[in-house]
Amino acid sequence: MSYDIGIYSSNFLRDALSRGLGDWTGAPEIPEANRMEMVSALRANGFRSTPHHPGFLAFAVEQGLTLSEDFICDDSECLATASLFKSSLNFAIPISDRSSNSVAQCLRIGRQLIAGRALALYDPQAGELFG
Repeated sequence: MSYDIGIYSSNFLRDALSRGLGDWTGAPEIPEANRMEMVSALRANGFRSTPHHPGFLAFAVEQGLTLSEDFICDDSECLATASLFKSSLNFAIPISDRSSNSVAQCLRIGRQLIAGRALALYDPQAGELFG
């Protein structure tokens, strides 16, 4: 079980929530410049890239799947993963003694990433939408 936070296109996210859309795989792509900013922000906040297992990567390529770019932050204050897809950035925070700090850090990073952009952040556990 994890605490999950997602960033998507603002218009898509508002529409998906208002219609109770269960399948978010059709979300529009986040502009490449914004995705590059996300990678920079993650790295600046202690997240490091984590490669996919070679066997899984080969399977995904064979199936024509586009995988996420994955990151992890595992330090004394934060334990969280981040998965960057073309259409979203998703944080997952597992239960640990660092959970509260980790959620706060991921929310802070997420709010910074959506500021002034056509993006929104959704925290389904709290039922809060930002942006």
